[in-house]
Amino acid sequence: MIWVFLFIIYMKNEEFYEKDPSFLTISKIKIYEKYITGYLIKVLMGFENCLMADLFCGRGKSGTKKGSPLVLIEKAEYILTTPRLKEKDCKIFILFNDSEKENTDCLKKELNKIQISKNIEIFDINNEDFNKILPKLLDKCNDISFPKFFFLDPFTYSTIKMTDLSNIMKLKNSEILLFCPIFHSYRFATDLKMKDSHKTKQFINSFTTKGVYDYKTFDDYVESMCDKLEKELKCLIRPVVIDHGSKKNALFLITRRYEAMLHMNTIMRDSFDGKSIDVKEEYQSTLSLKLEETLKIKNLKKKIIKKLREEDSVDNDAIKKFGIGKGFLPKEIKSVLREMYDNGQLEVFDNKKGKVISCQKWGINTSLKKIENERLVYFTIK
Repeated sequence: MIWVFLFIIYMKNEEFYEKDPSFLTISKIKIYEKYITGYLIKVLMGFENCLMADLFCGRGKSGTKKGSPLVLIEKAEYILTTPRLKEKDCKIFILFNDSEKENTDCLKKELNKIQISKNIEIFDINNEDFNKILPKLLDKCNDISFPKFFFLDPFTYSTIKMTDLSNIMKLKNSEILLFCPIFHSYRFATDLKMKDSHKTKQFINSFTTKGVYDYKTFDDYVESMCDKLEKELKCLIRPVVIDHGSKKNALFLITRRYEAMLHMNTIMRDSFDGKSIDVKEEYQSTLSLKLEETLKIKNLKKKIIKKLREEDSVDNDAIKKFGIGKGFLPKEIKSVLREMYDNGQLEVFDNKKGKVISCQKWGINTSLKKIENERLVYFTIK
């Protein structure tokens, strides 16, 4: 009887979230929306064409809220109206897929309600399992040189394998935004008695450097995942933890572009720790408005000190990219270096080994253009 009762409760919850999506879902879609807006502008200016693949697209709407497919169409339409992109006659190719036919049927109905620009081509709405559609899509994409963006939002974390991510990132100009409901796996990450055949254990062993282990905190678990993704994929990894107290999920940006990292870092600039979104209780989500600078800067300082201790000296171009790659903004990187310099922890030299006293000459700015040799300065920890 207890199982029947729990099933009824589960179905009621599912019905509720369909009518009124959870705070975690709203936050996820907001981050996705903010990210693809900047992404589309950047890649269309450079390449004129791009492919957007949403391989777990869902119904298009969750209650009255727009899901990722409708958000993508809306943002693509808006961006294509900008004068500079109109001149280029850009094209956005979109593939939607979901393993549930009911979901794709609902999505088709939603798309039929709106008029879509001729510059947006939805070349397919598929109804296949991820492990069947991905090889076909990879085969089609092998000869495509323009950027490809994959939004992967599986219902369970065990759906996607590390090899899937690796195969996607082998494609030229590819990028992934991966959603992972990792709090469930974290709860079992210390269970040494779990059988090797258990899907949760397989995921933990595949997606963390430490495997099943006594993690001190949830942040340690996320850090272990980032380290594993970075090691296996040889890419930049940017976590975005969606925190609702007892429930936590995460998005992982997987990219080779520092511009992409900087864009996500800017979206997350108000994060209290550099990687988390605080989800409010008032049936809505927002980036945390309370910027707890101390914790965020402390995290950055620890990473910079470790980097400088590992190397004799690091130039301004490398230290800026290092900080951006770890989830921070150039102004935050510069503030940490300035604090260390003022406290006598740091020395700064130019390429002639002359001391550079003025921080205005350190070259830590928002531009990601390669710094010319004569403008390089070097940071050395005392």
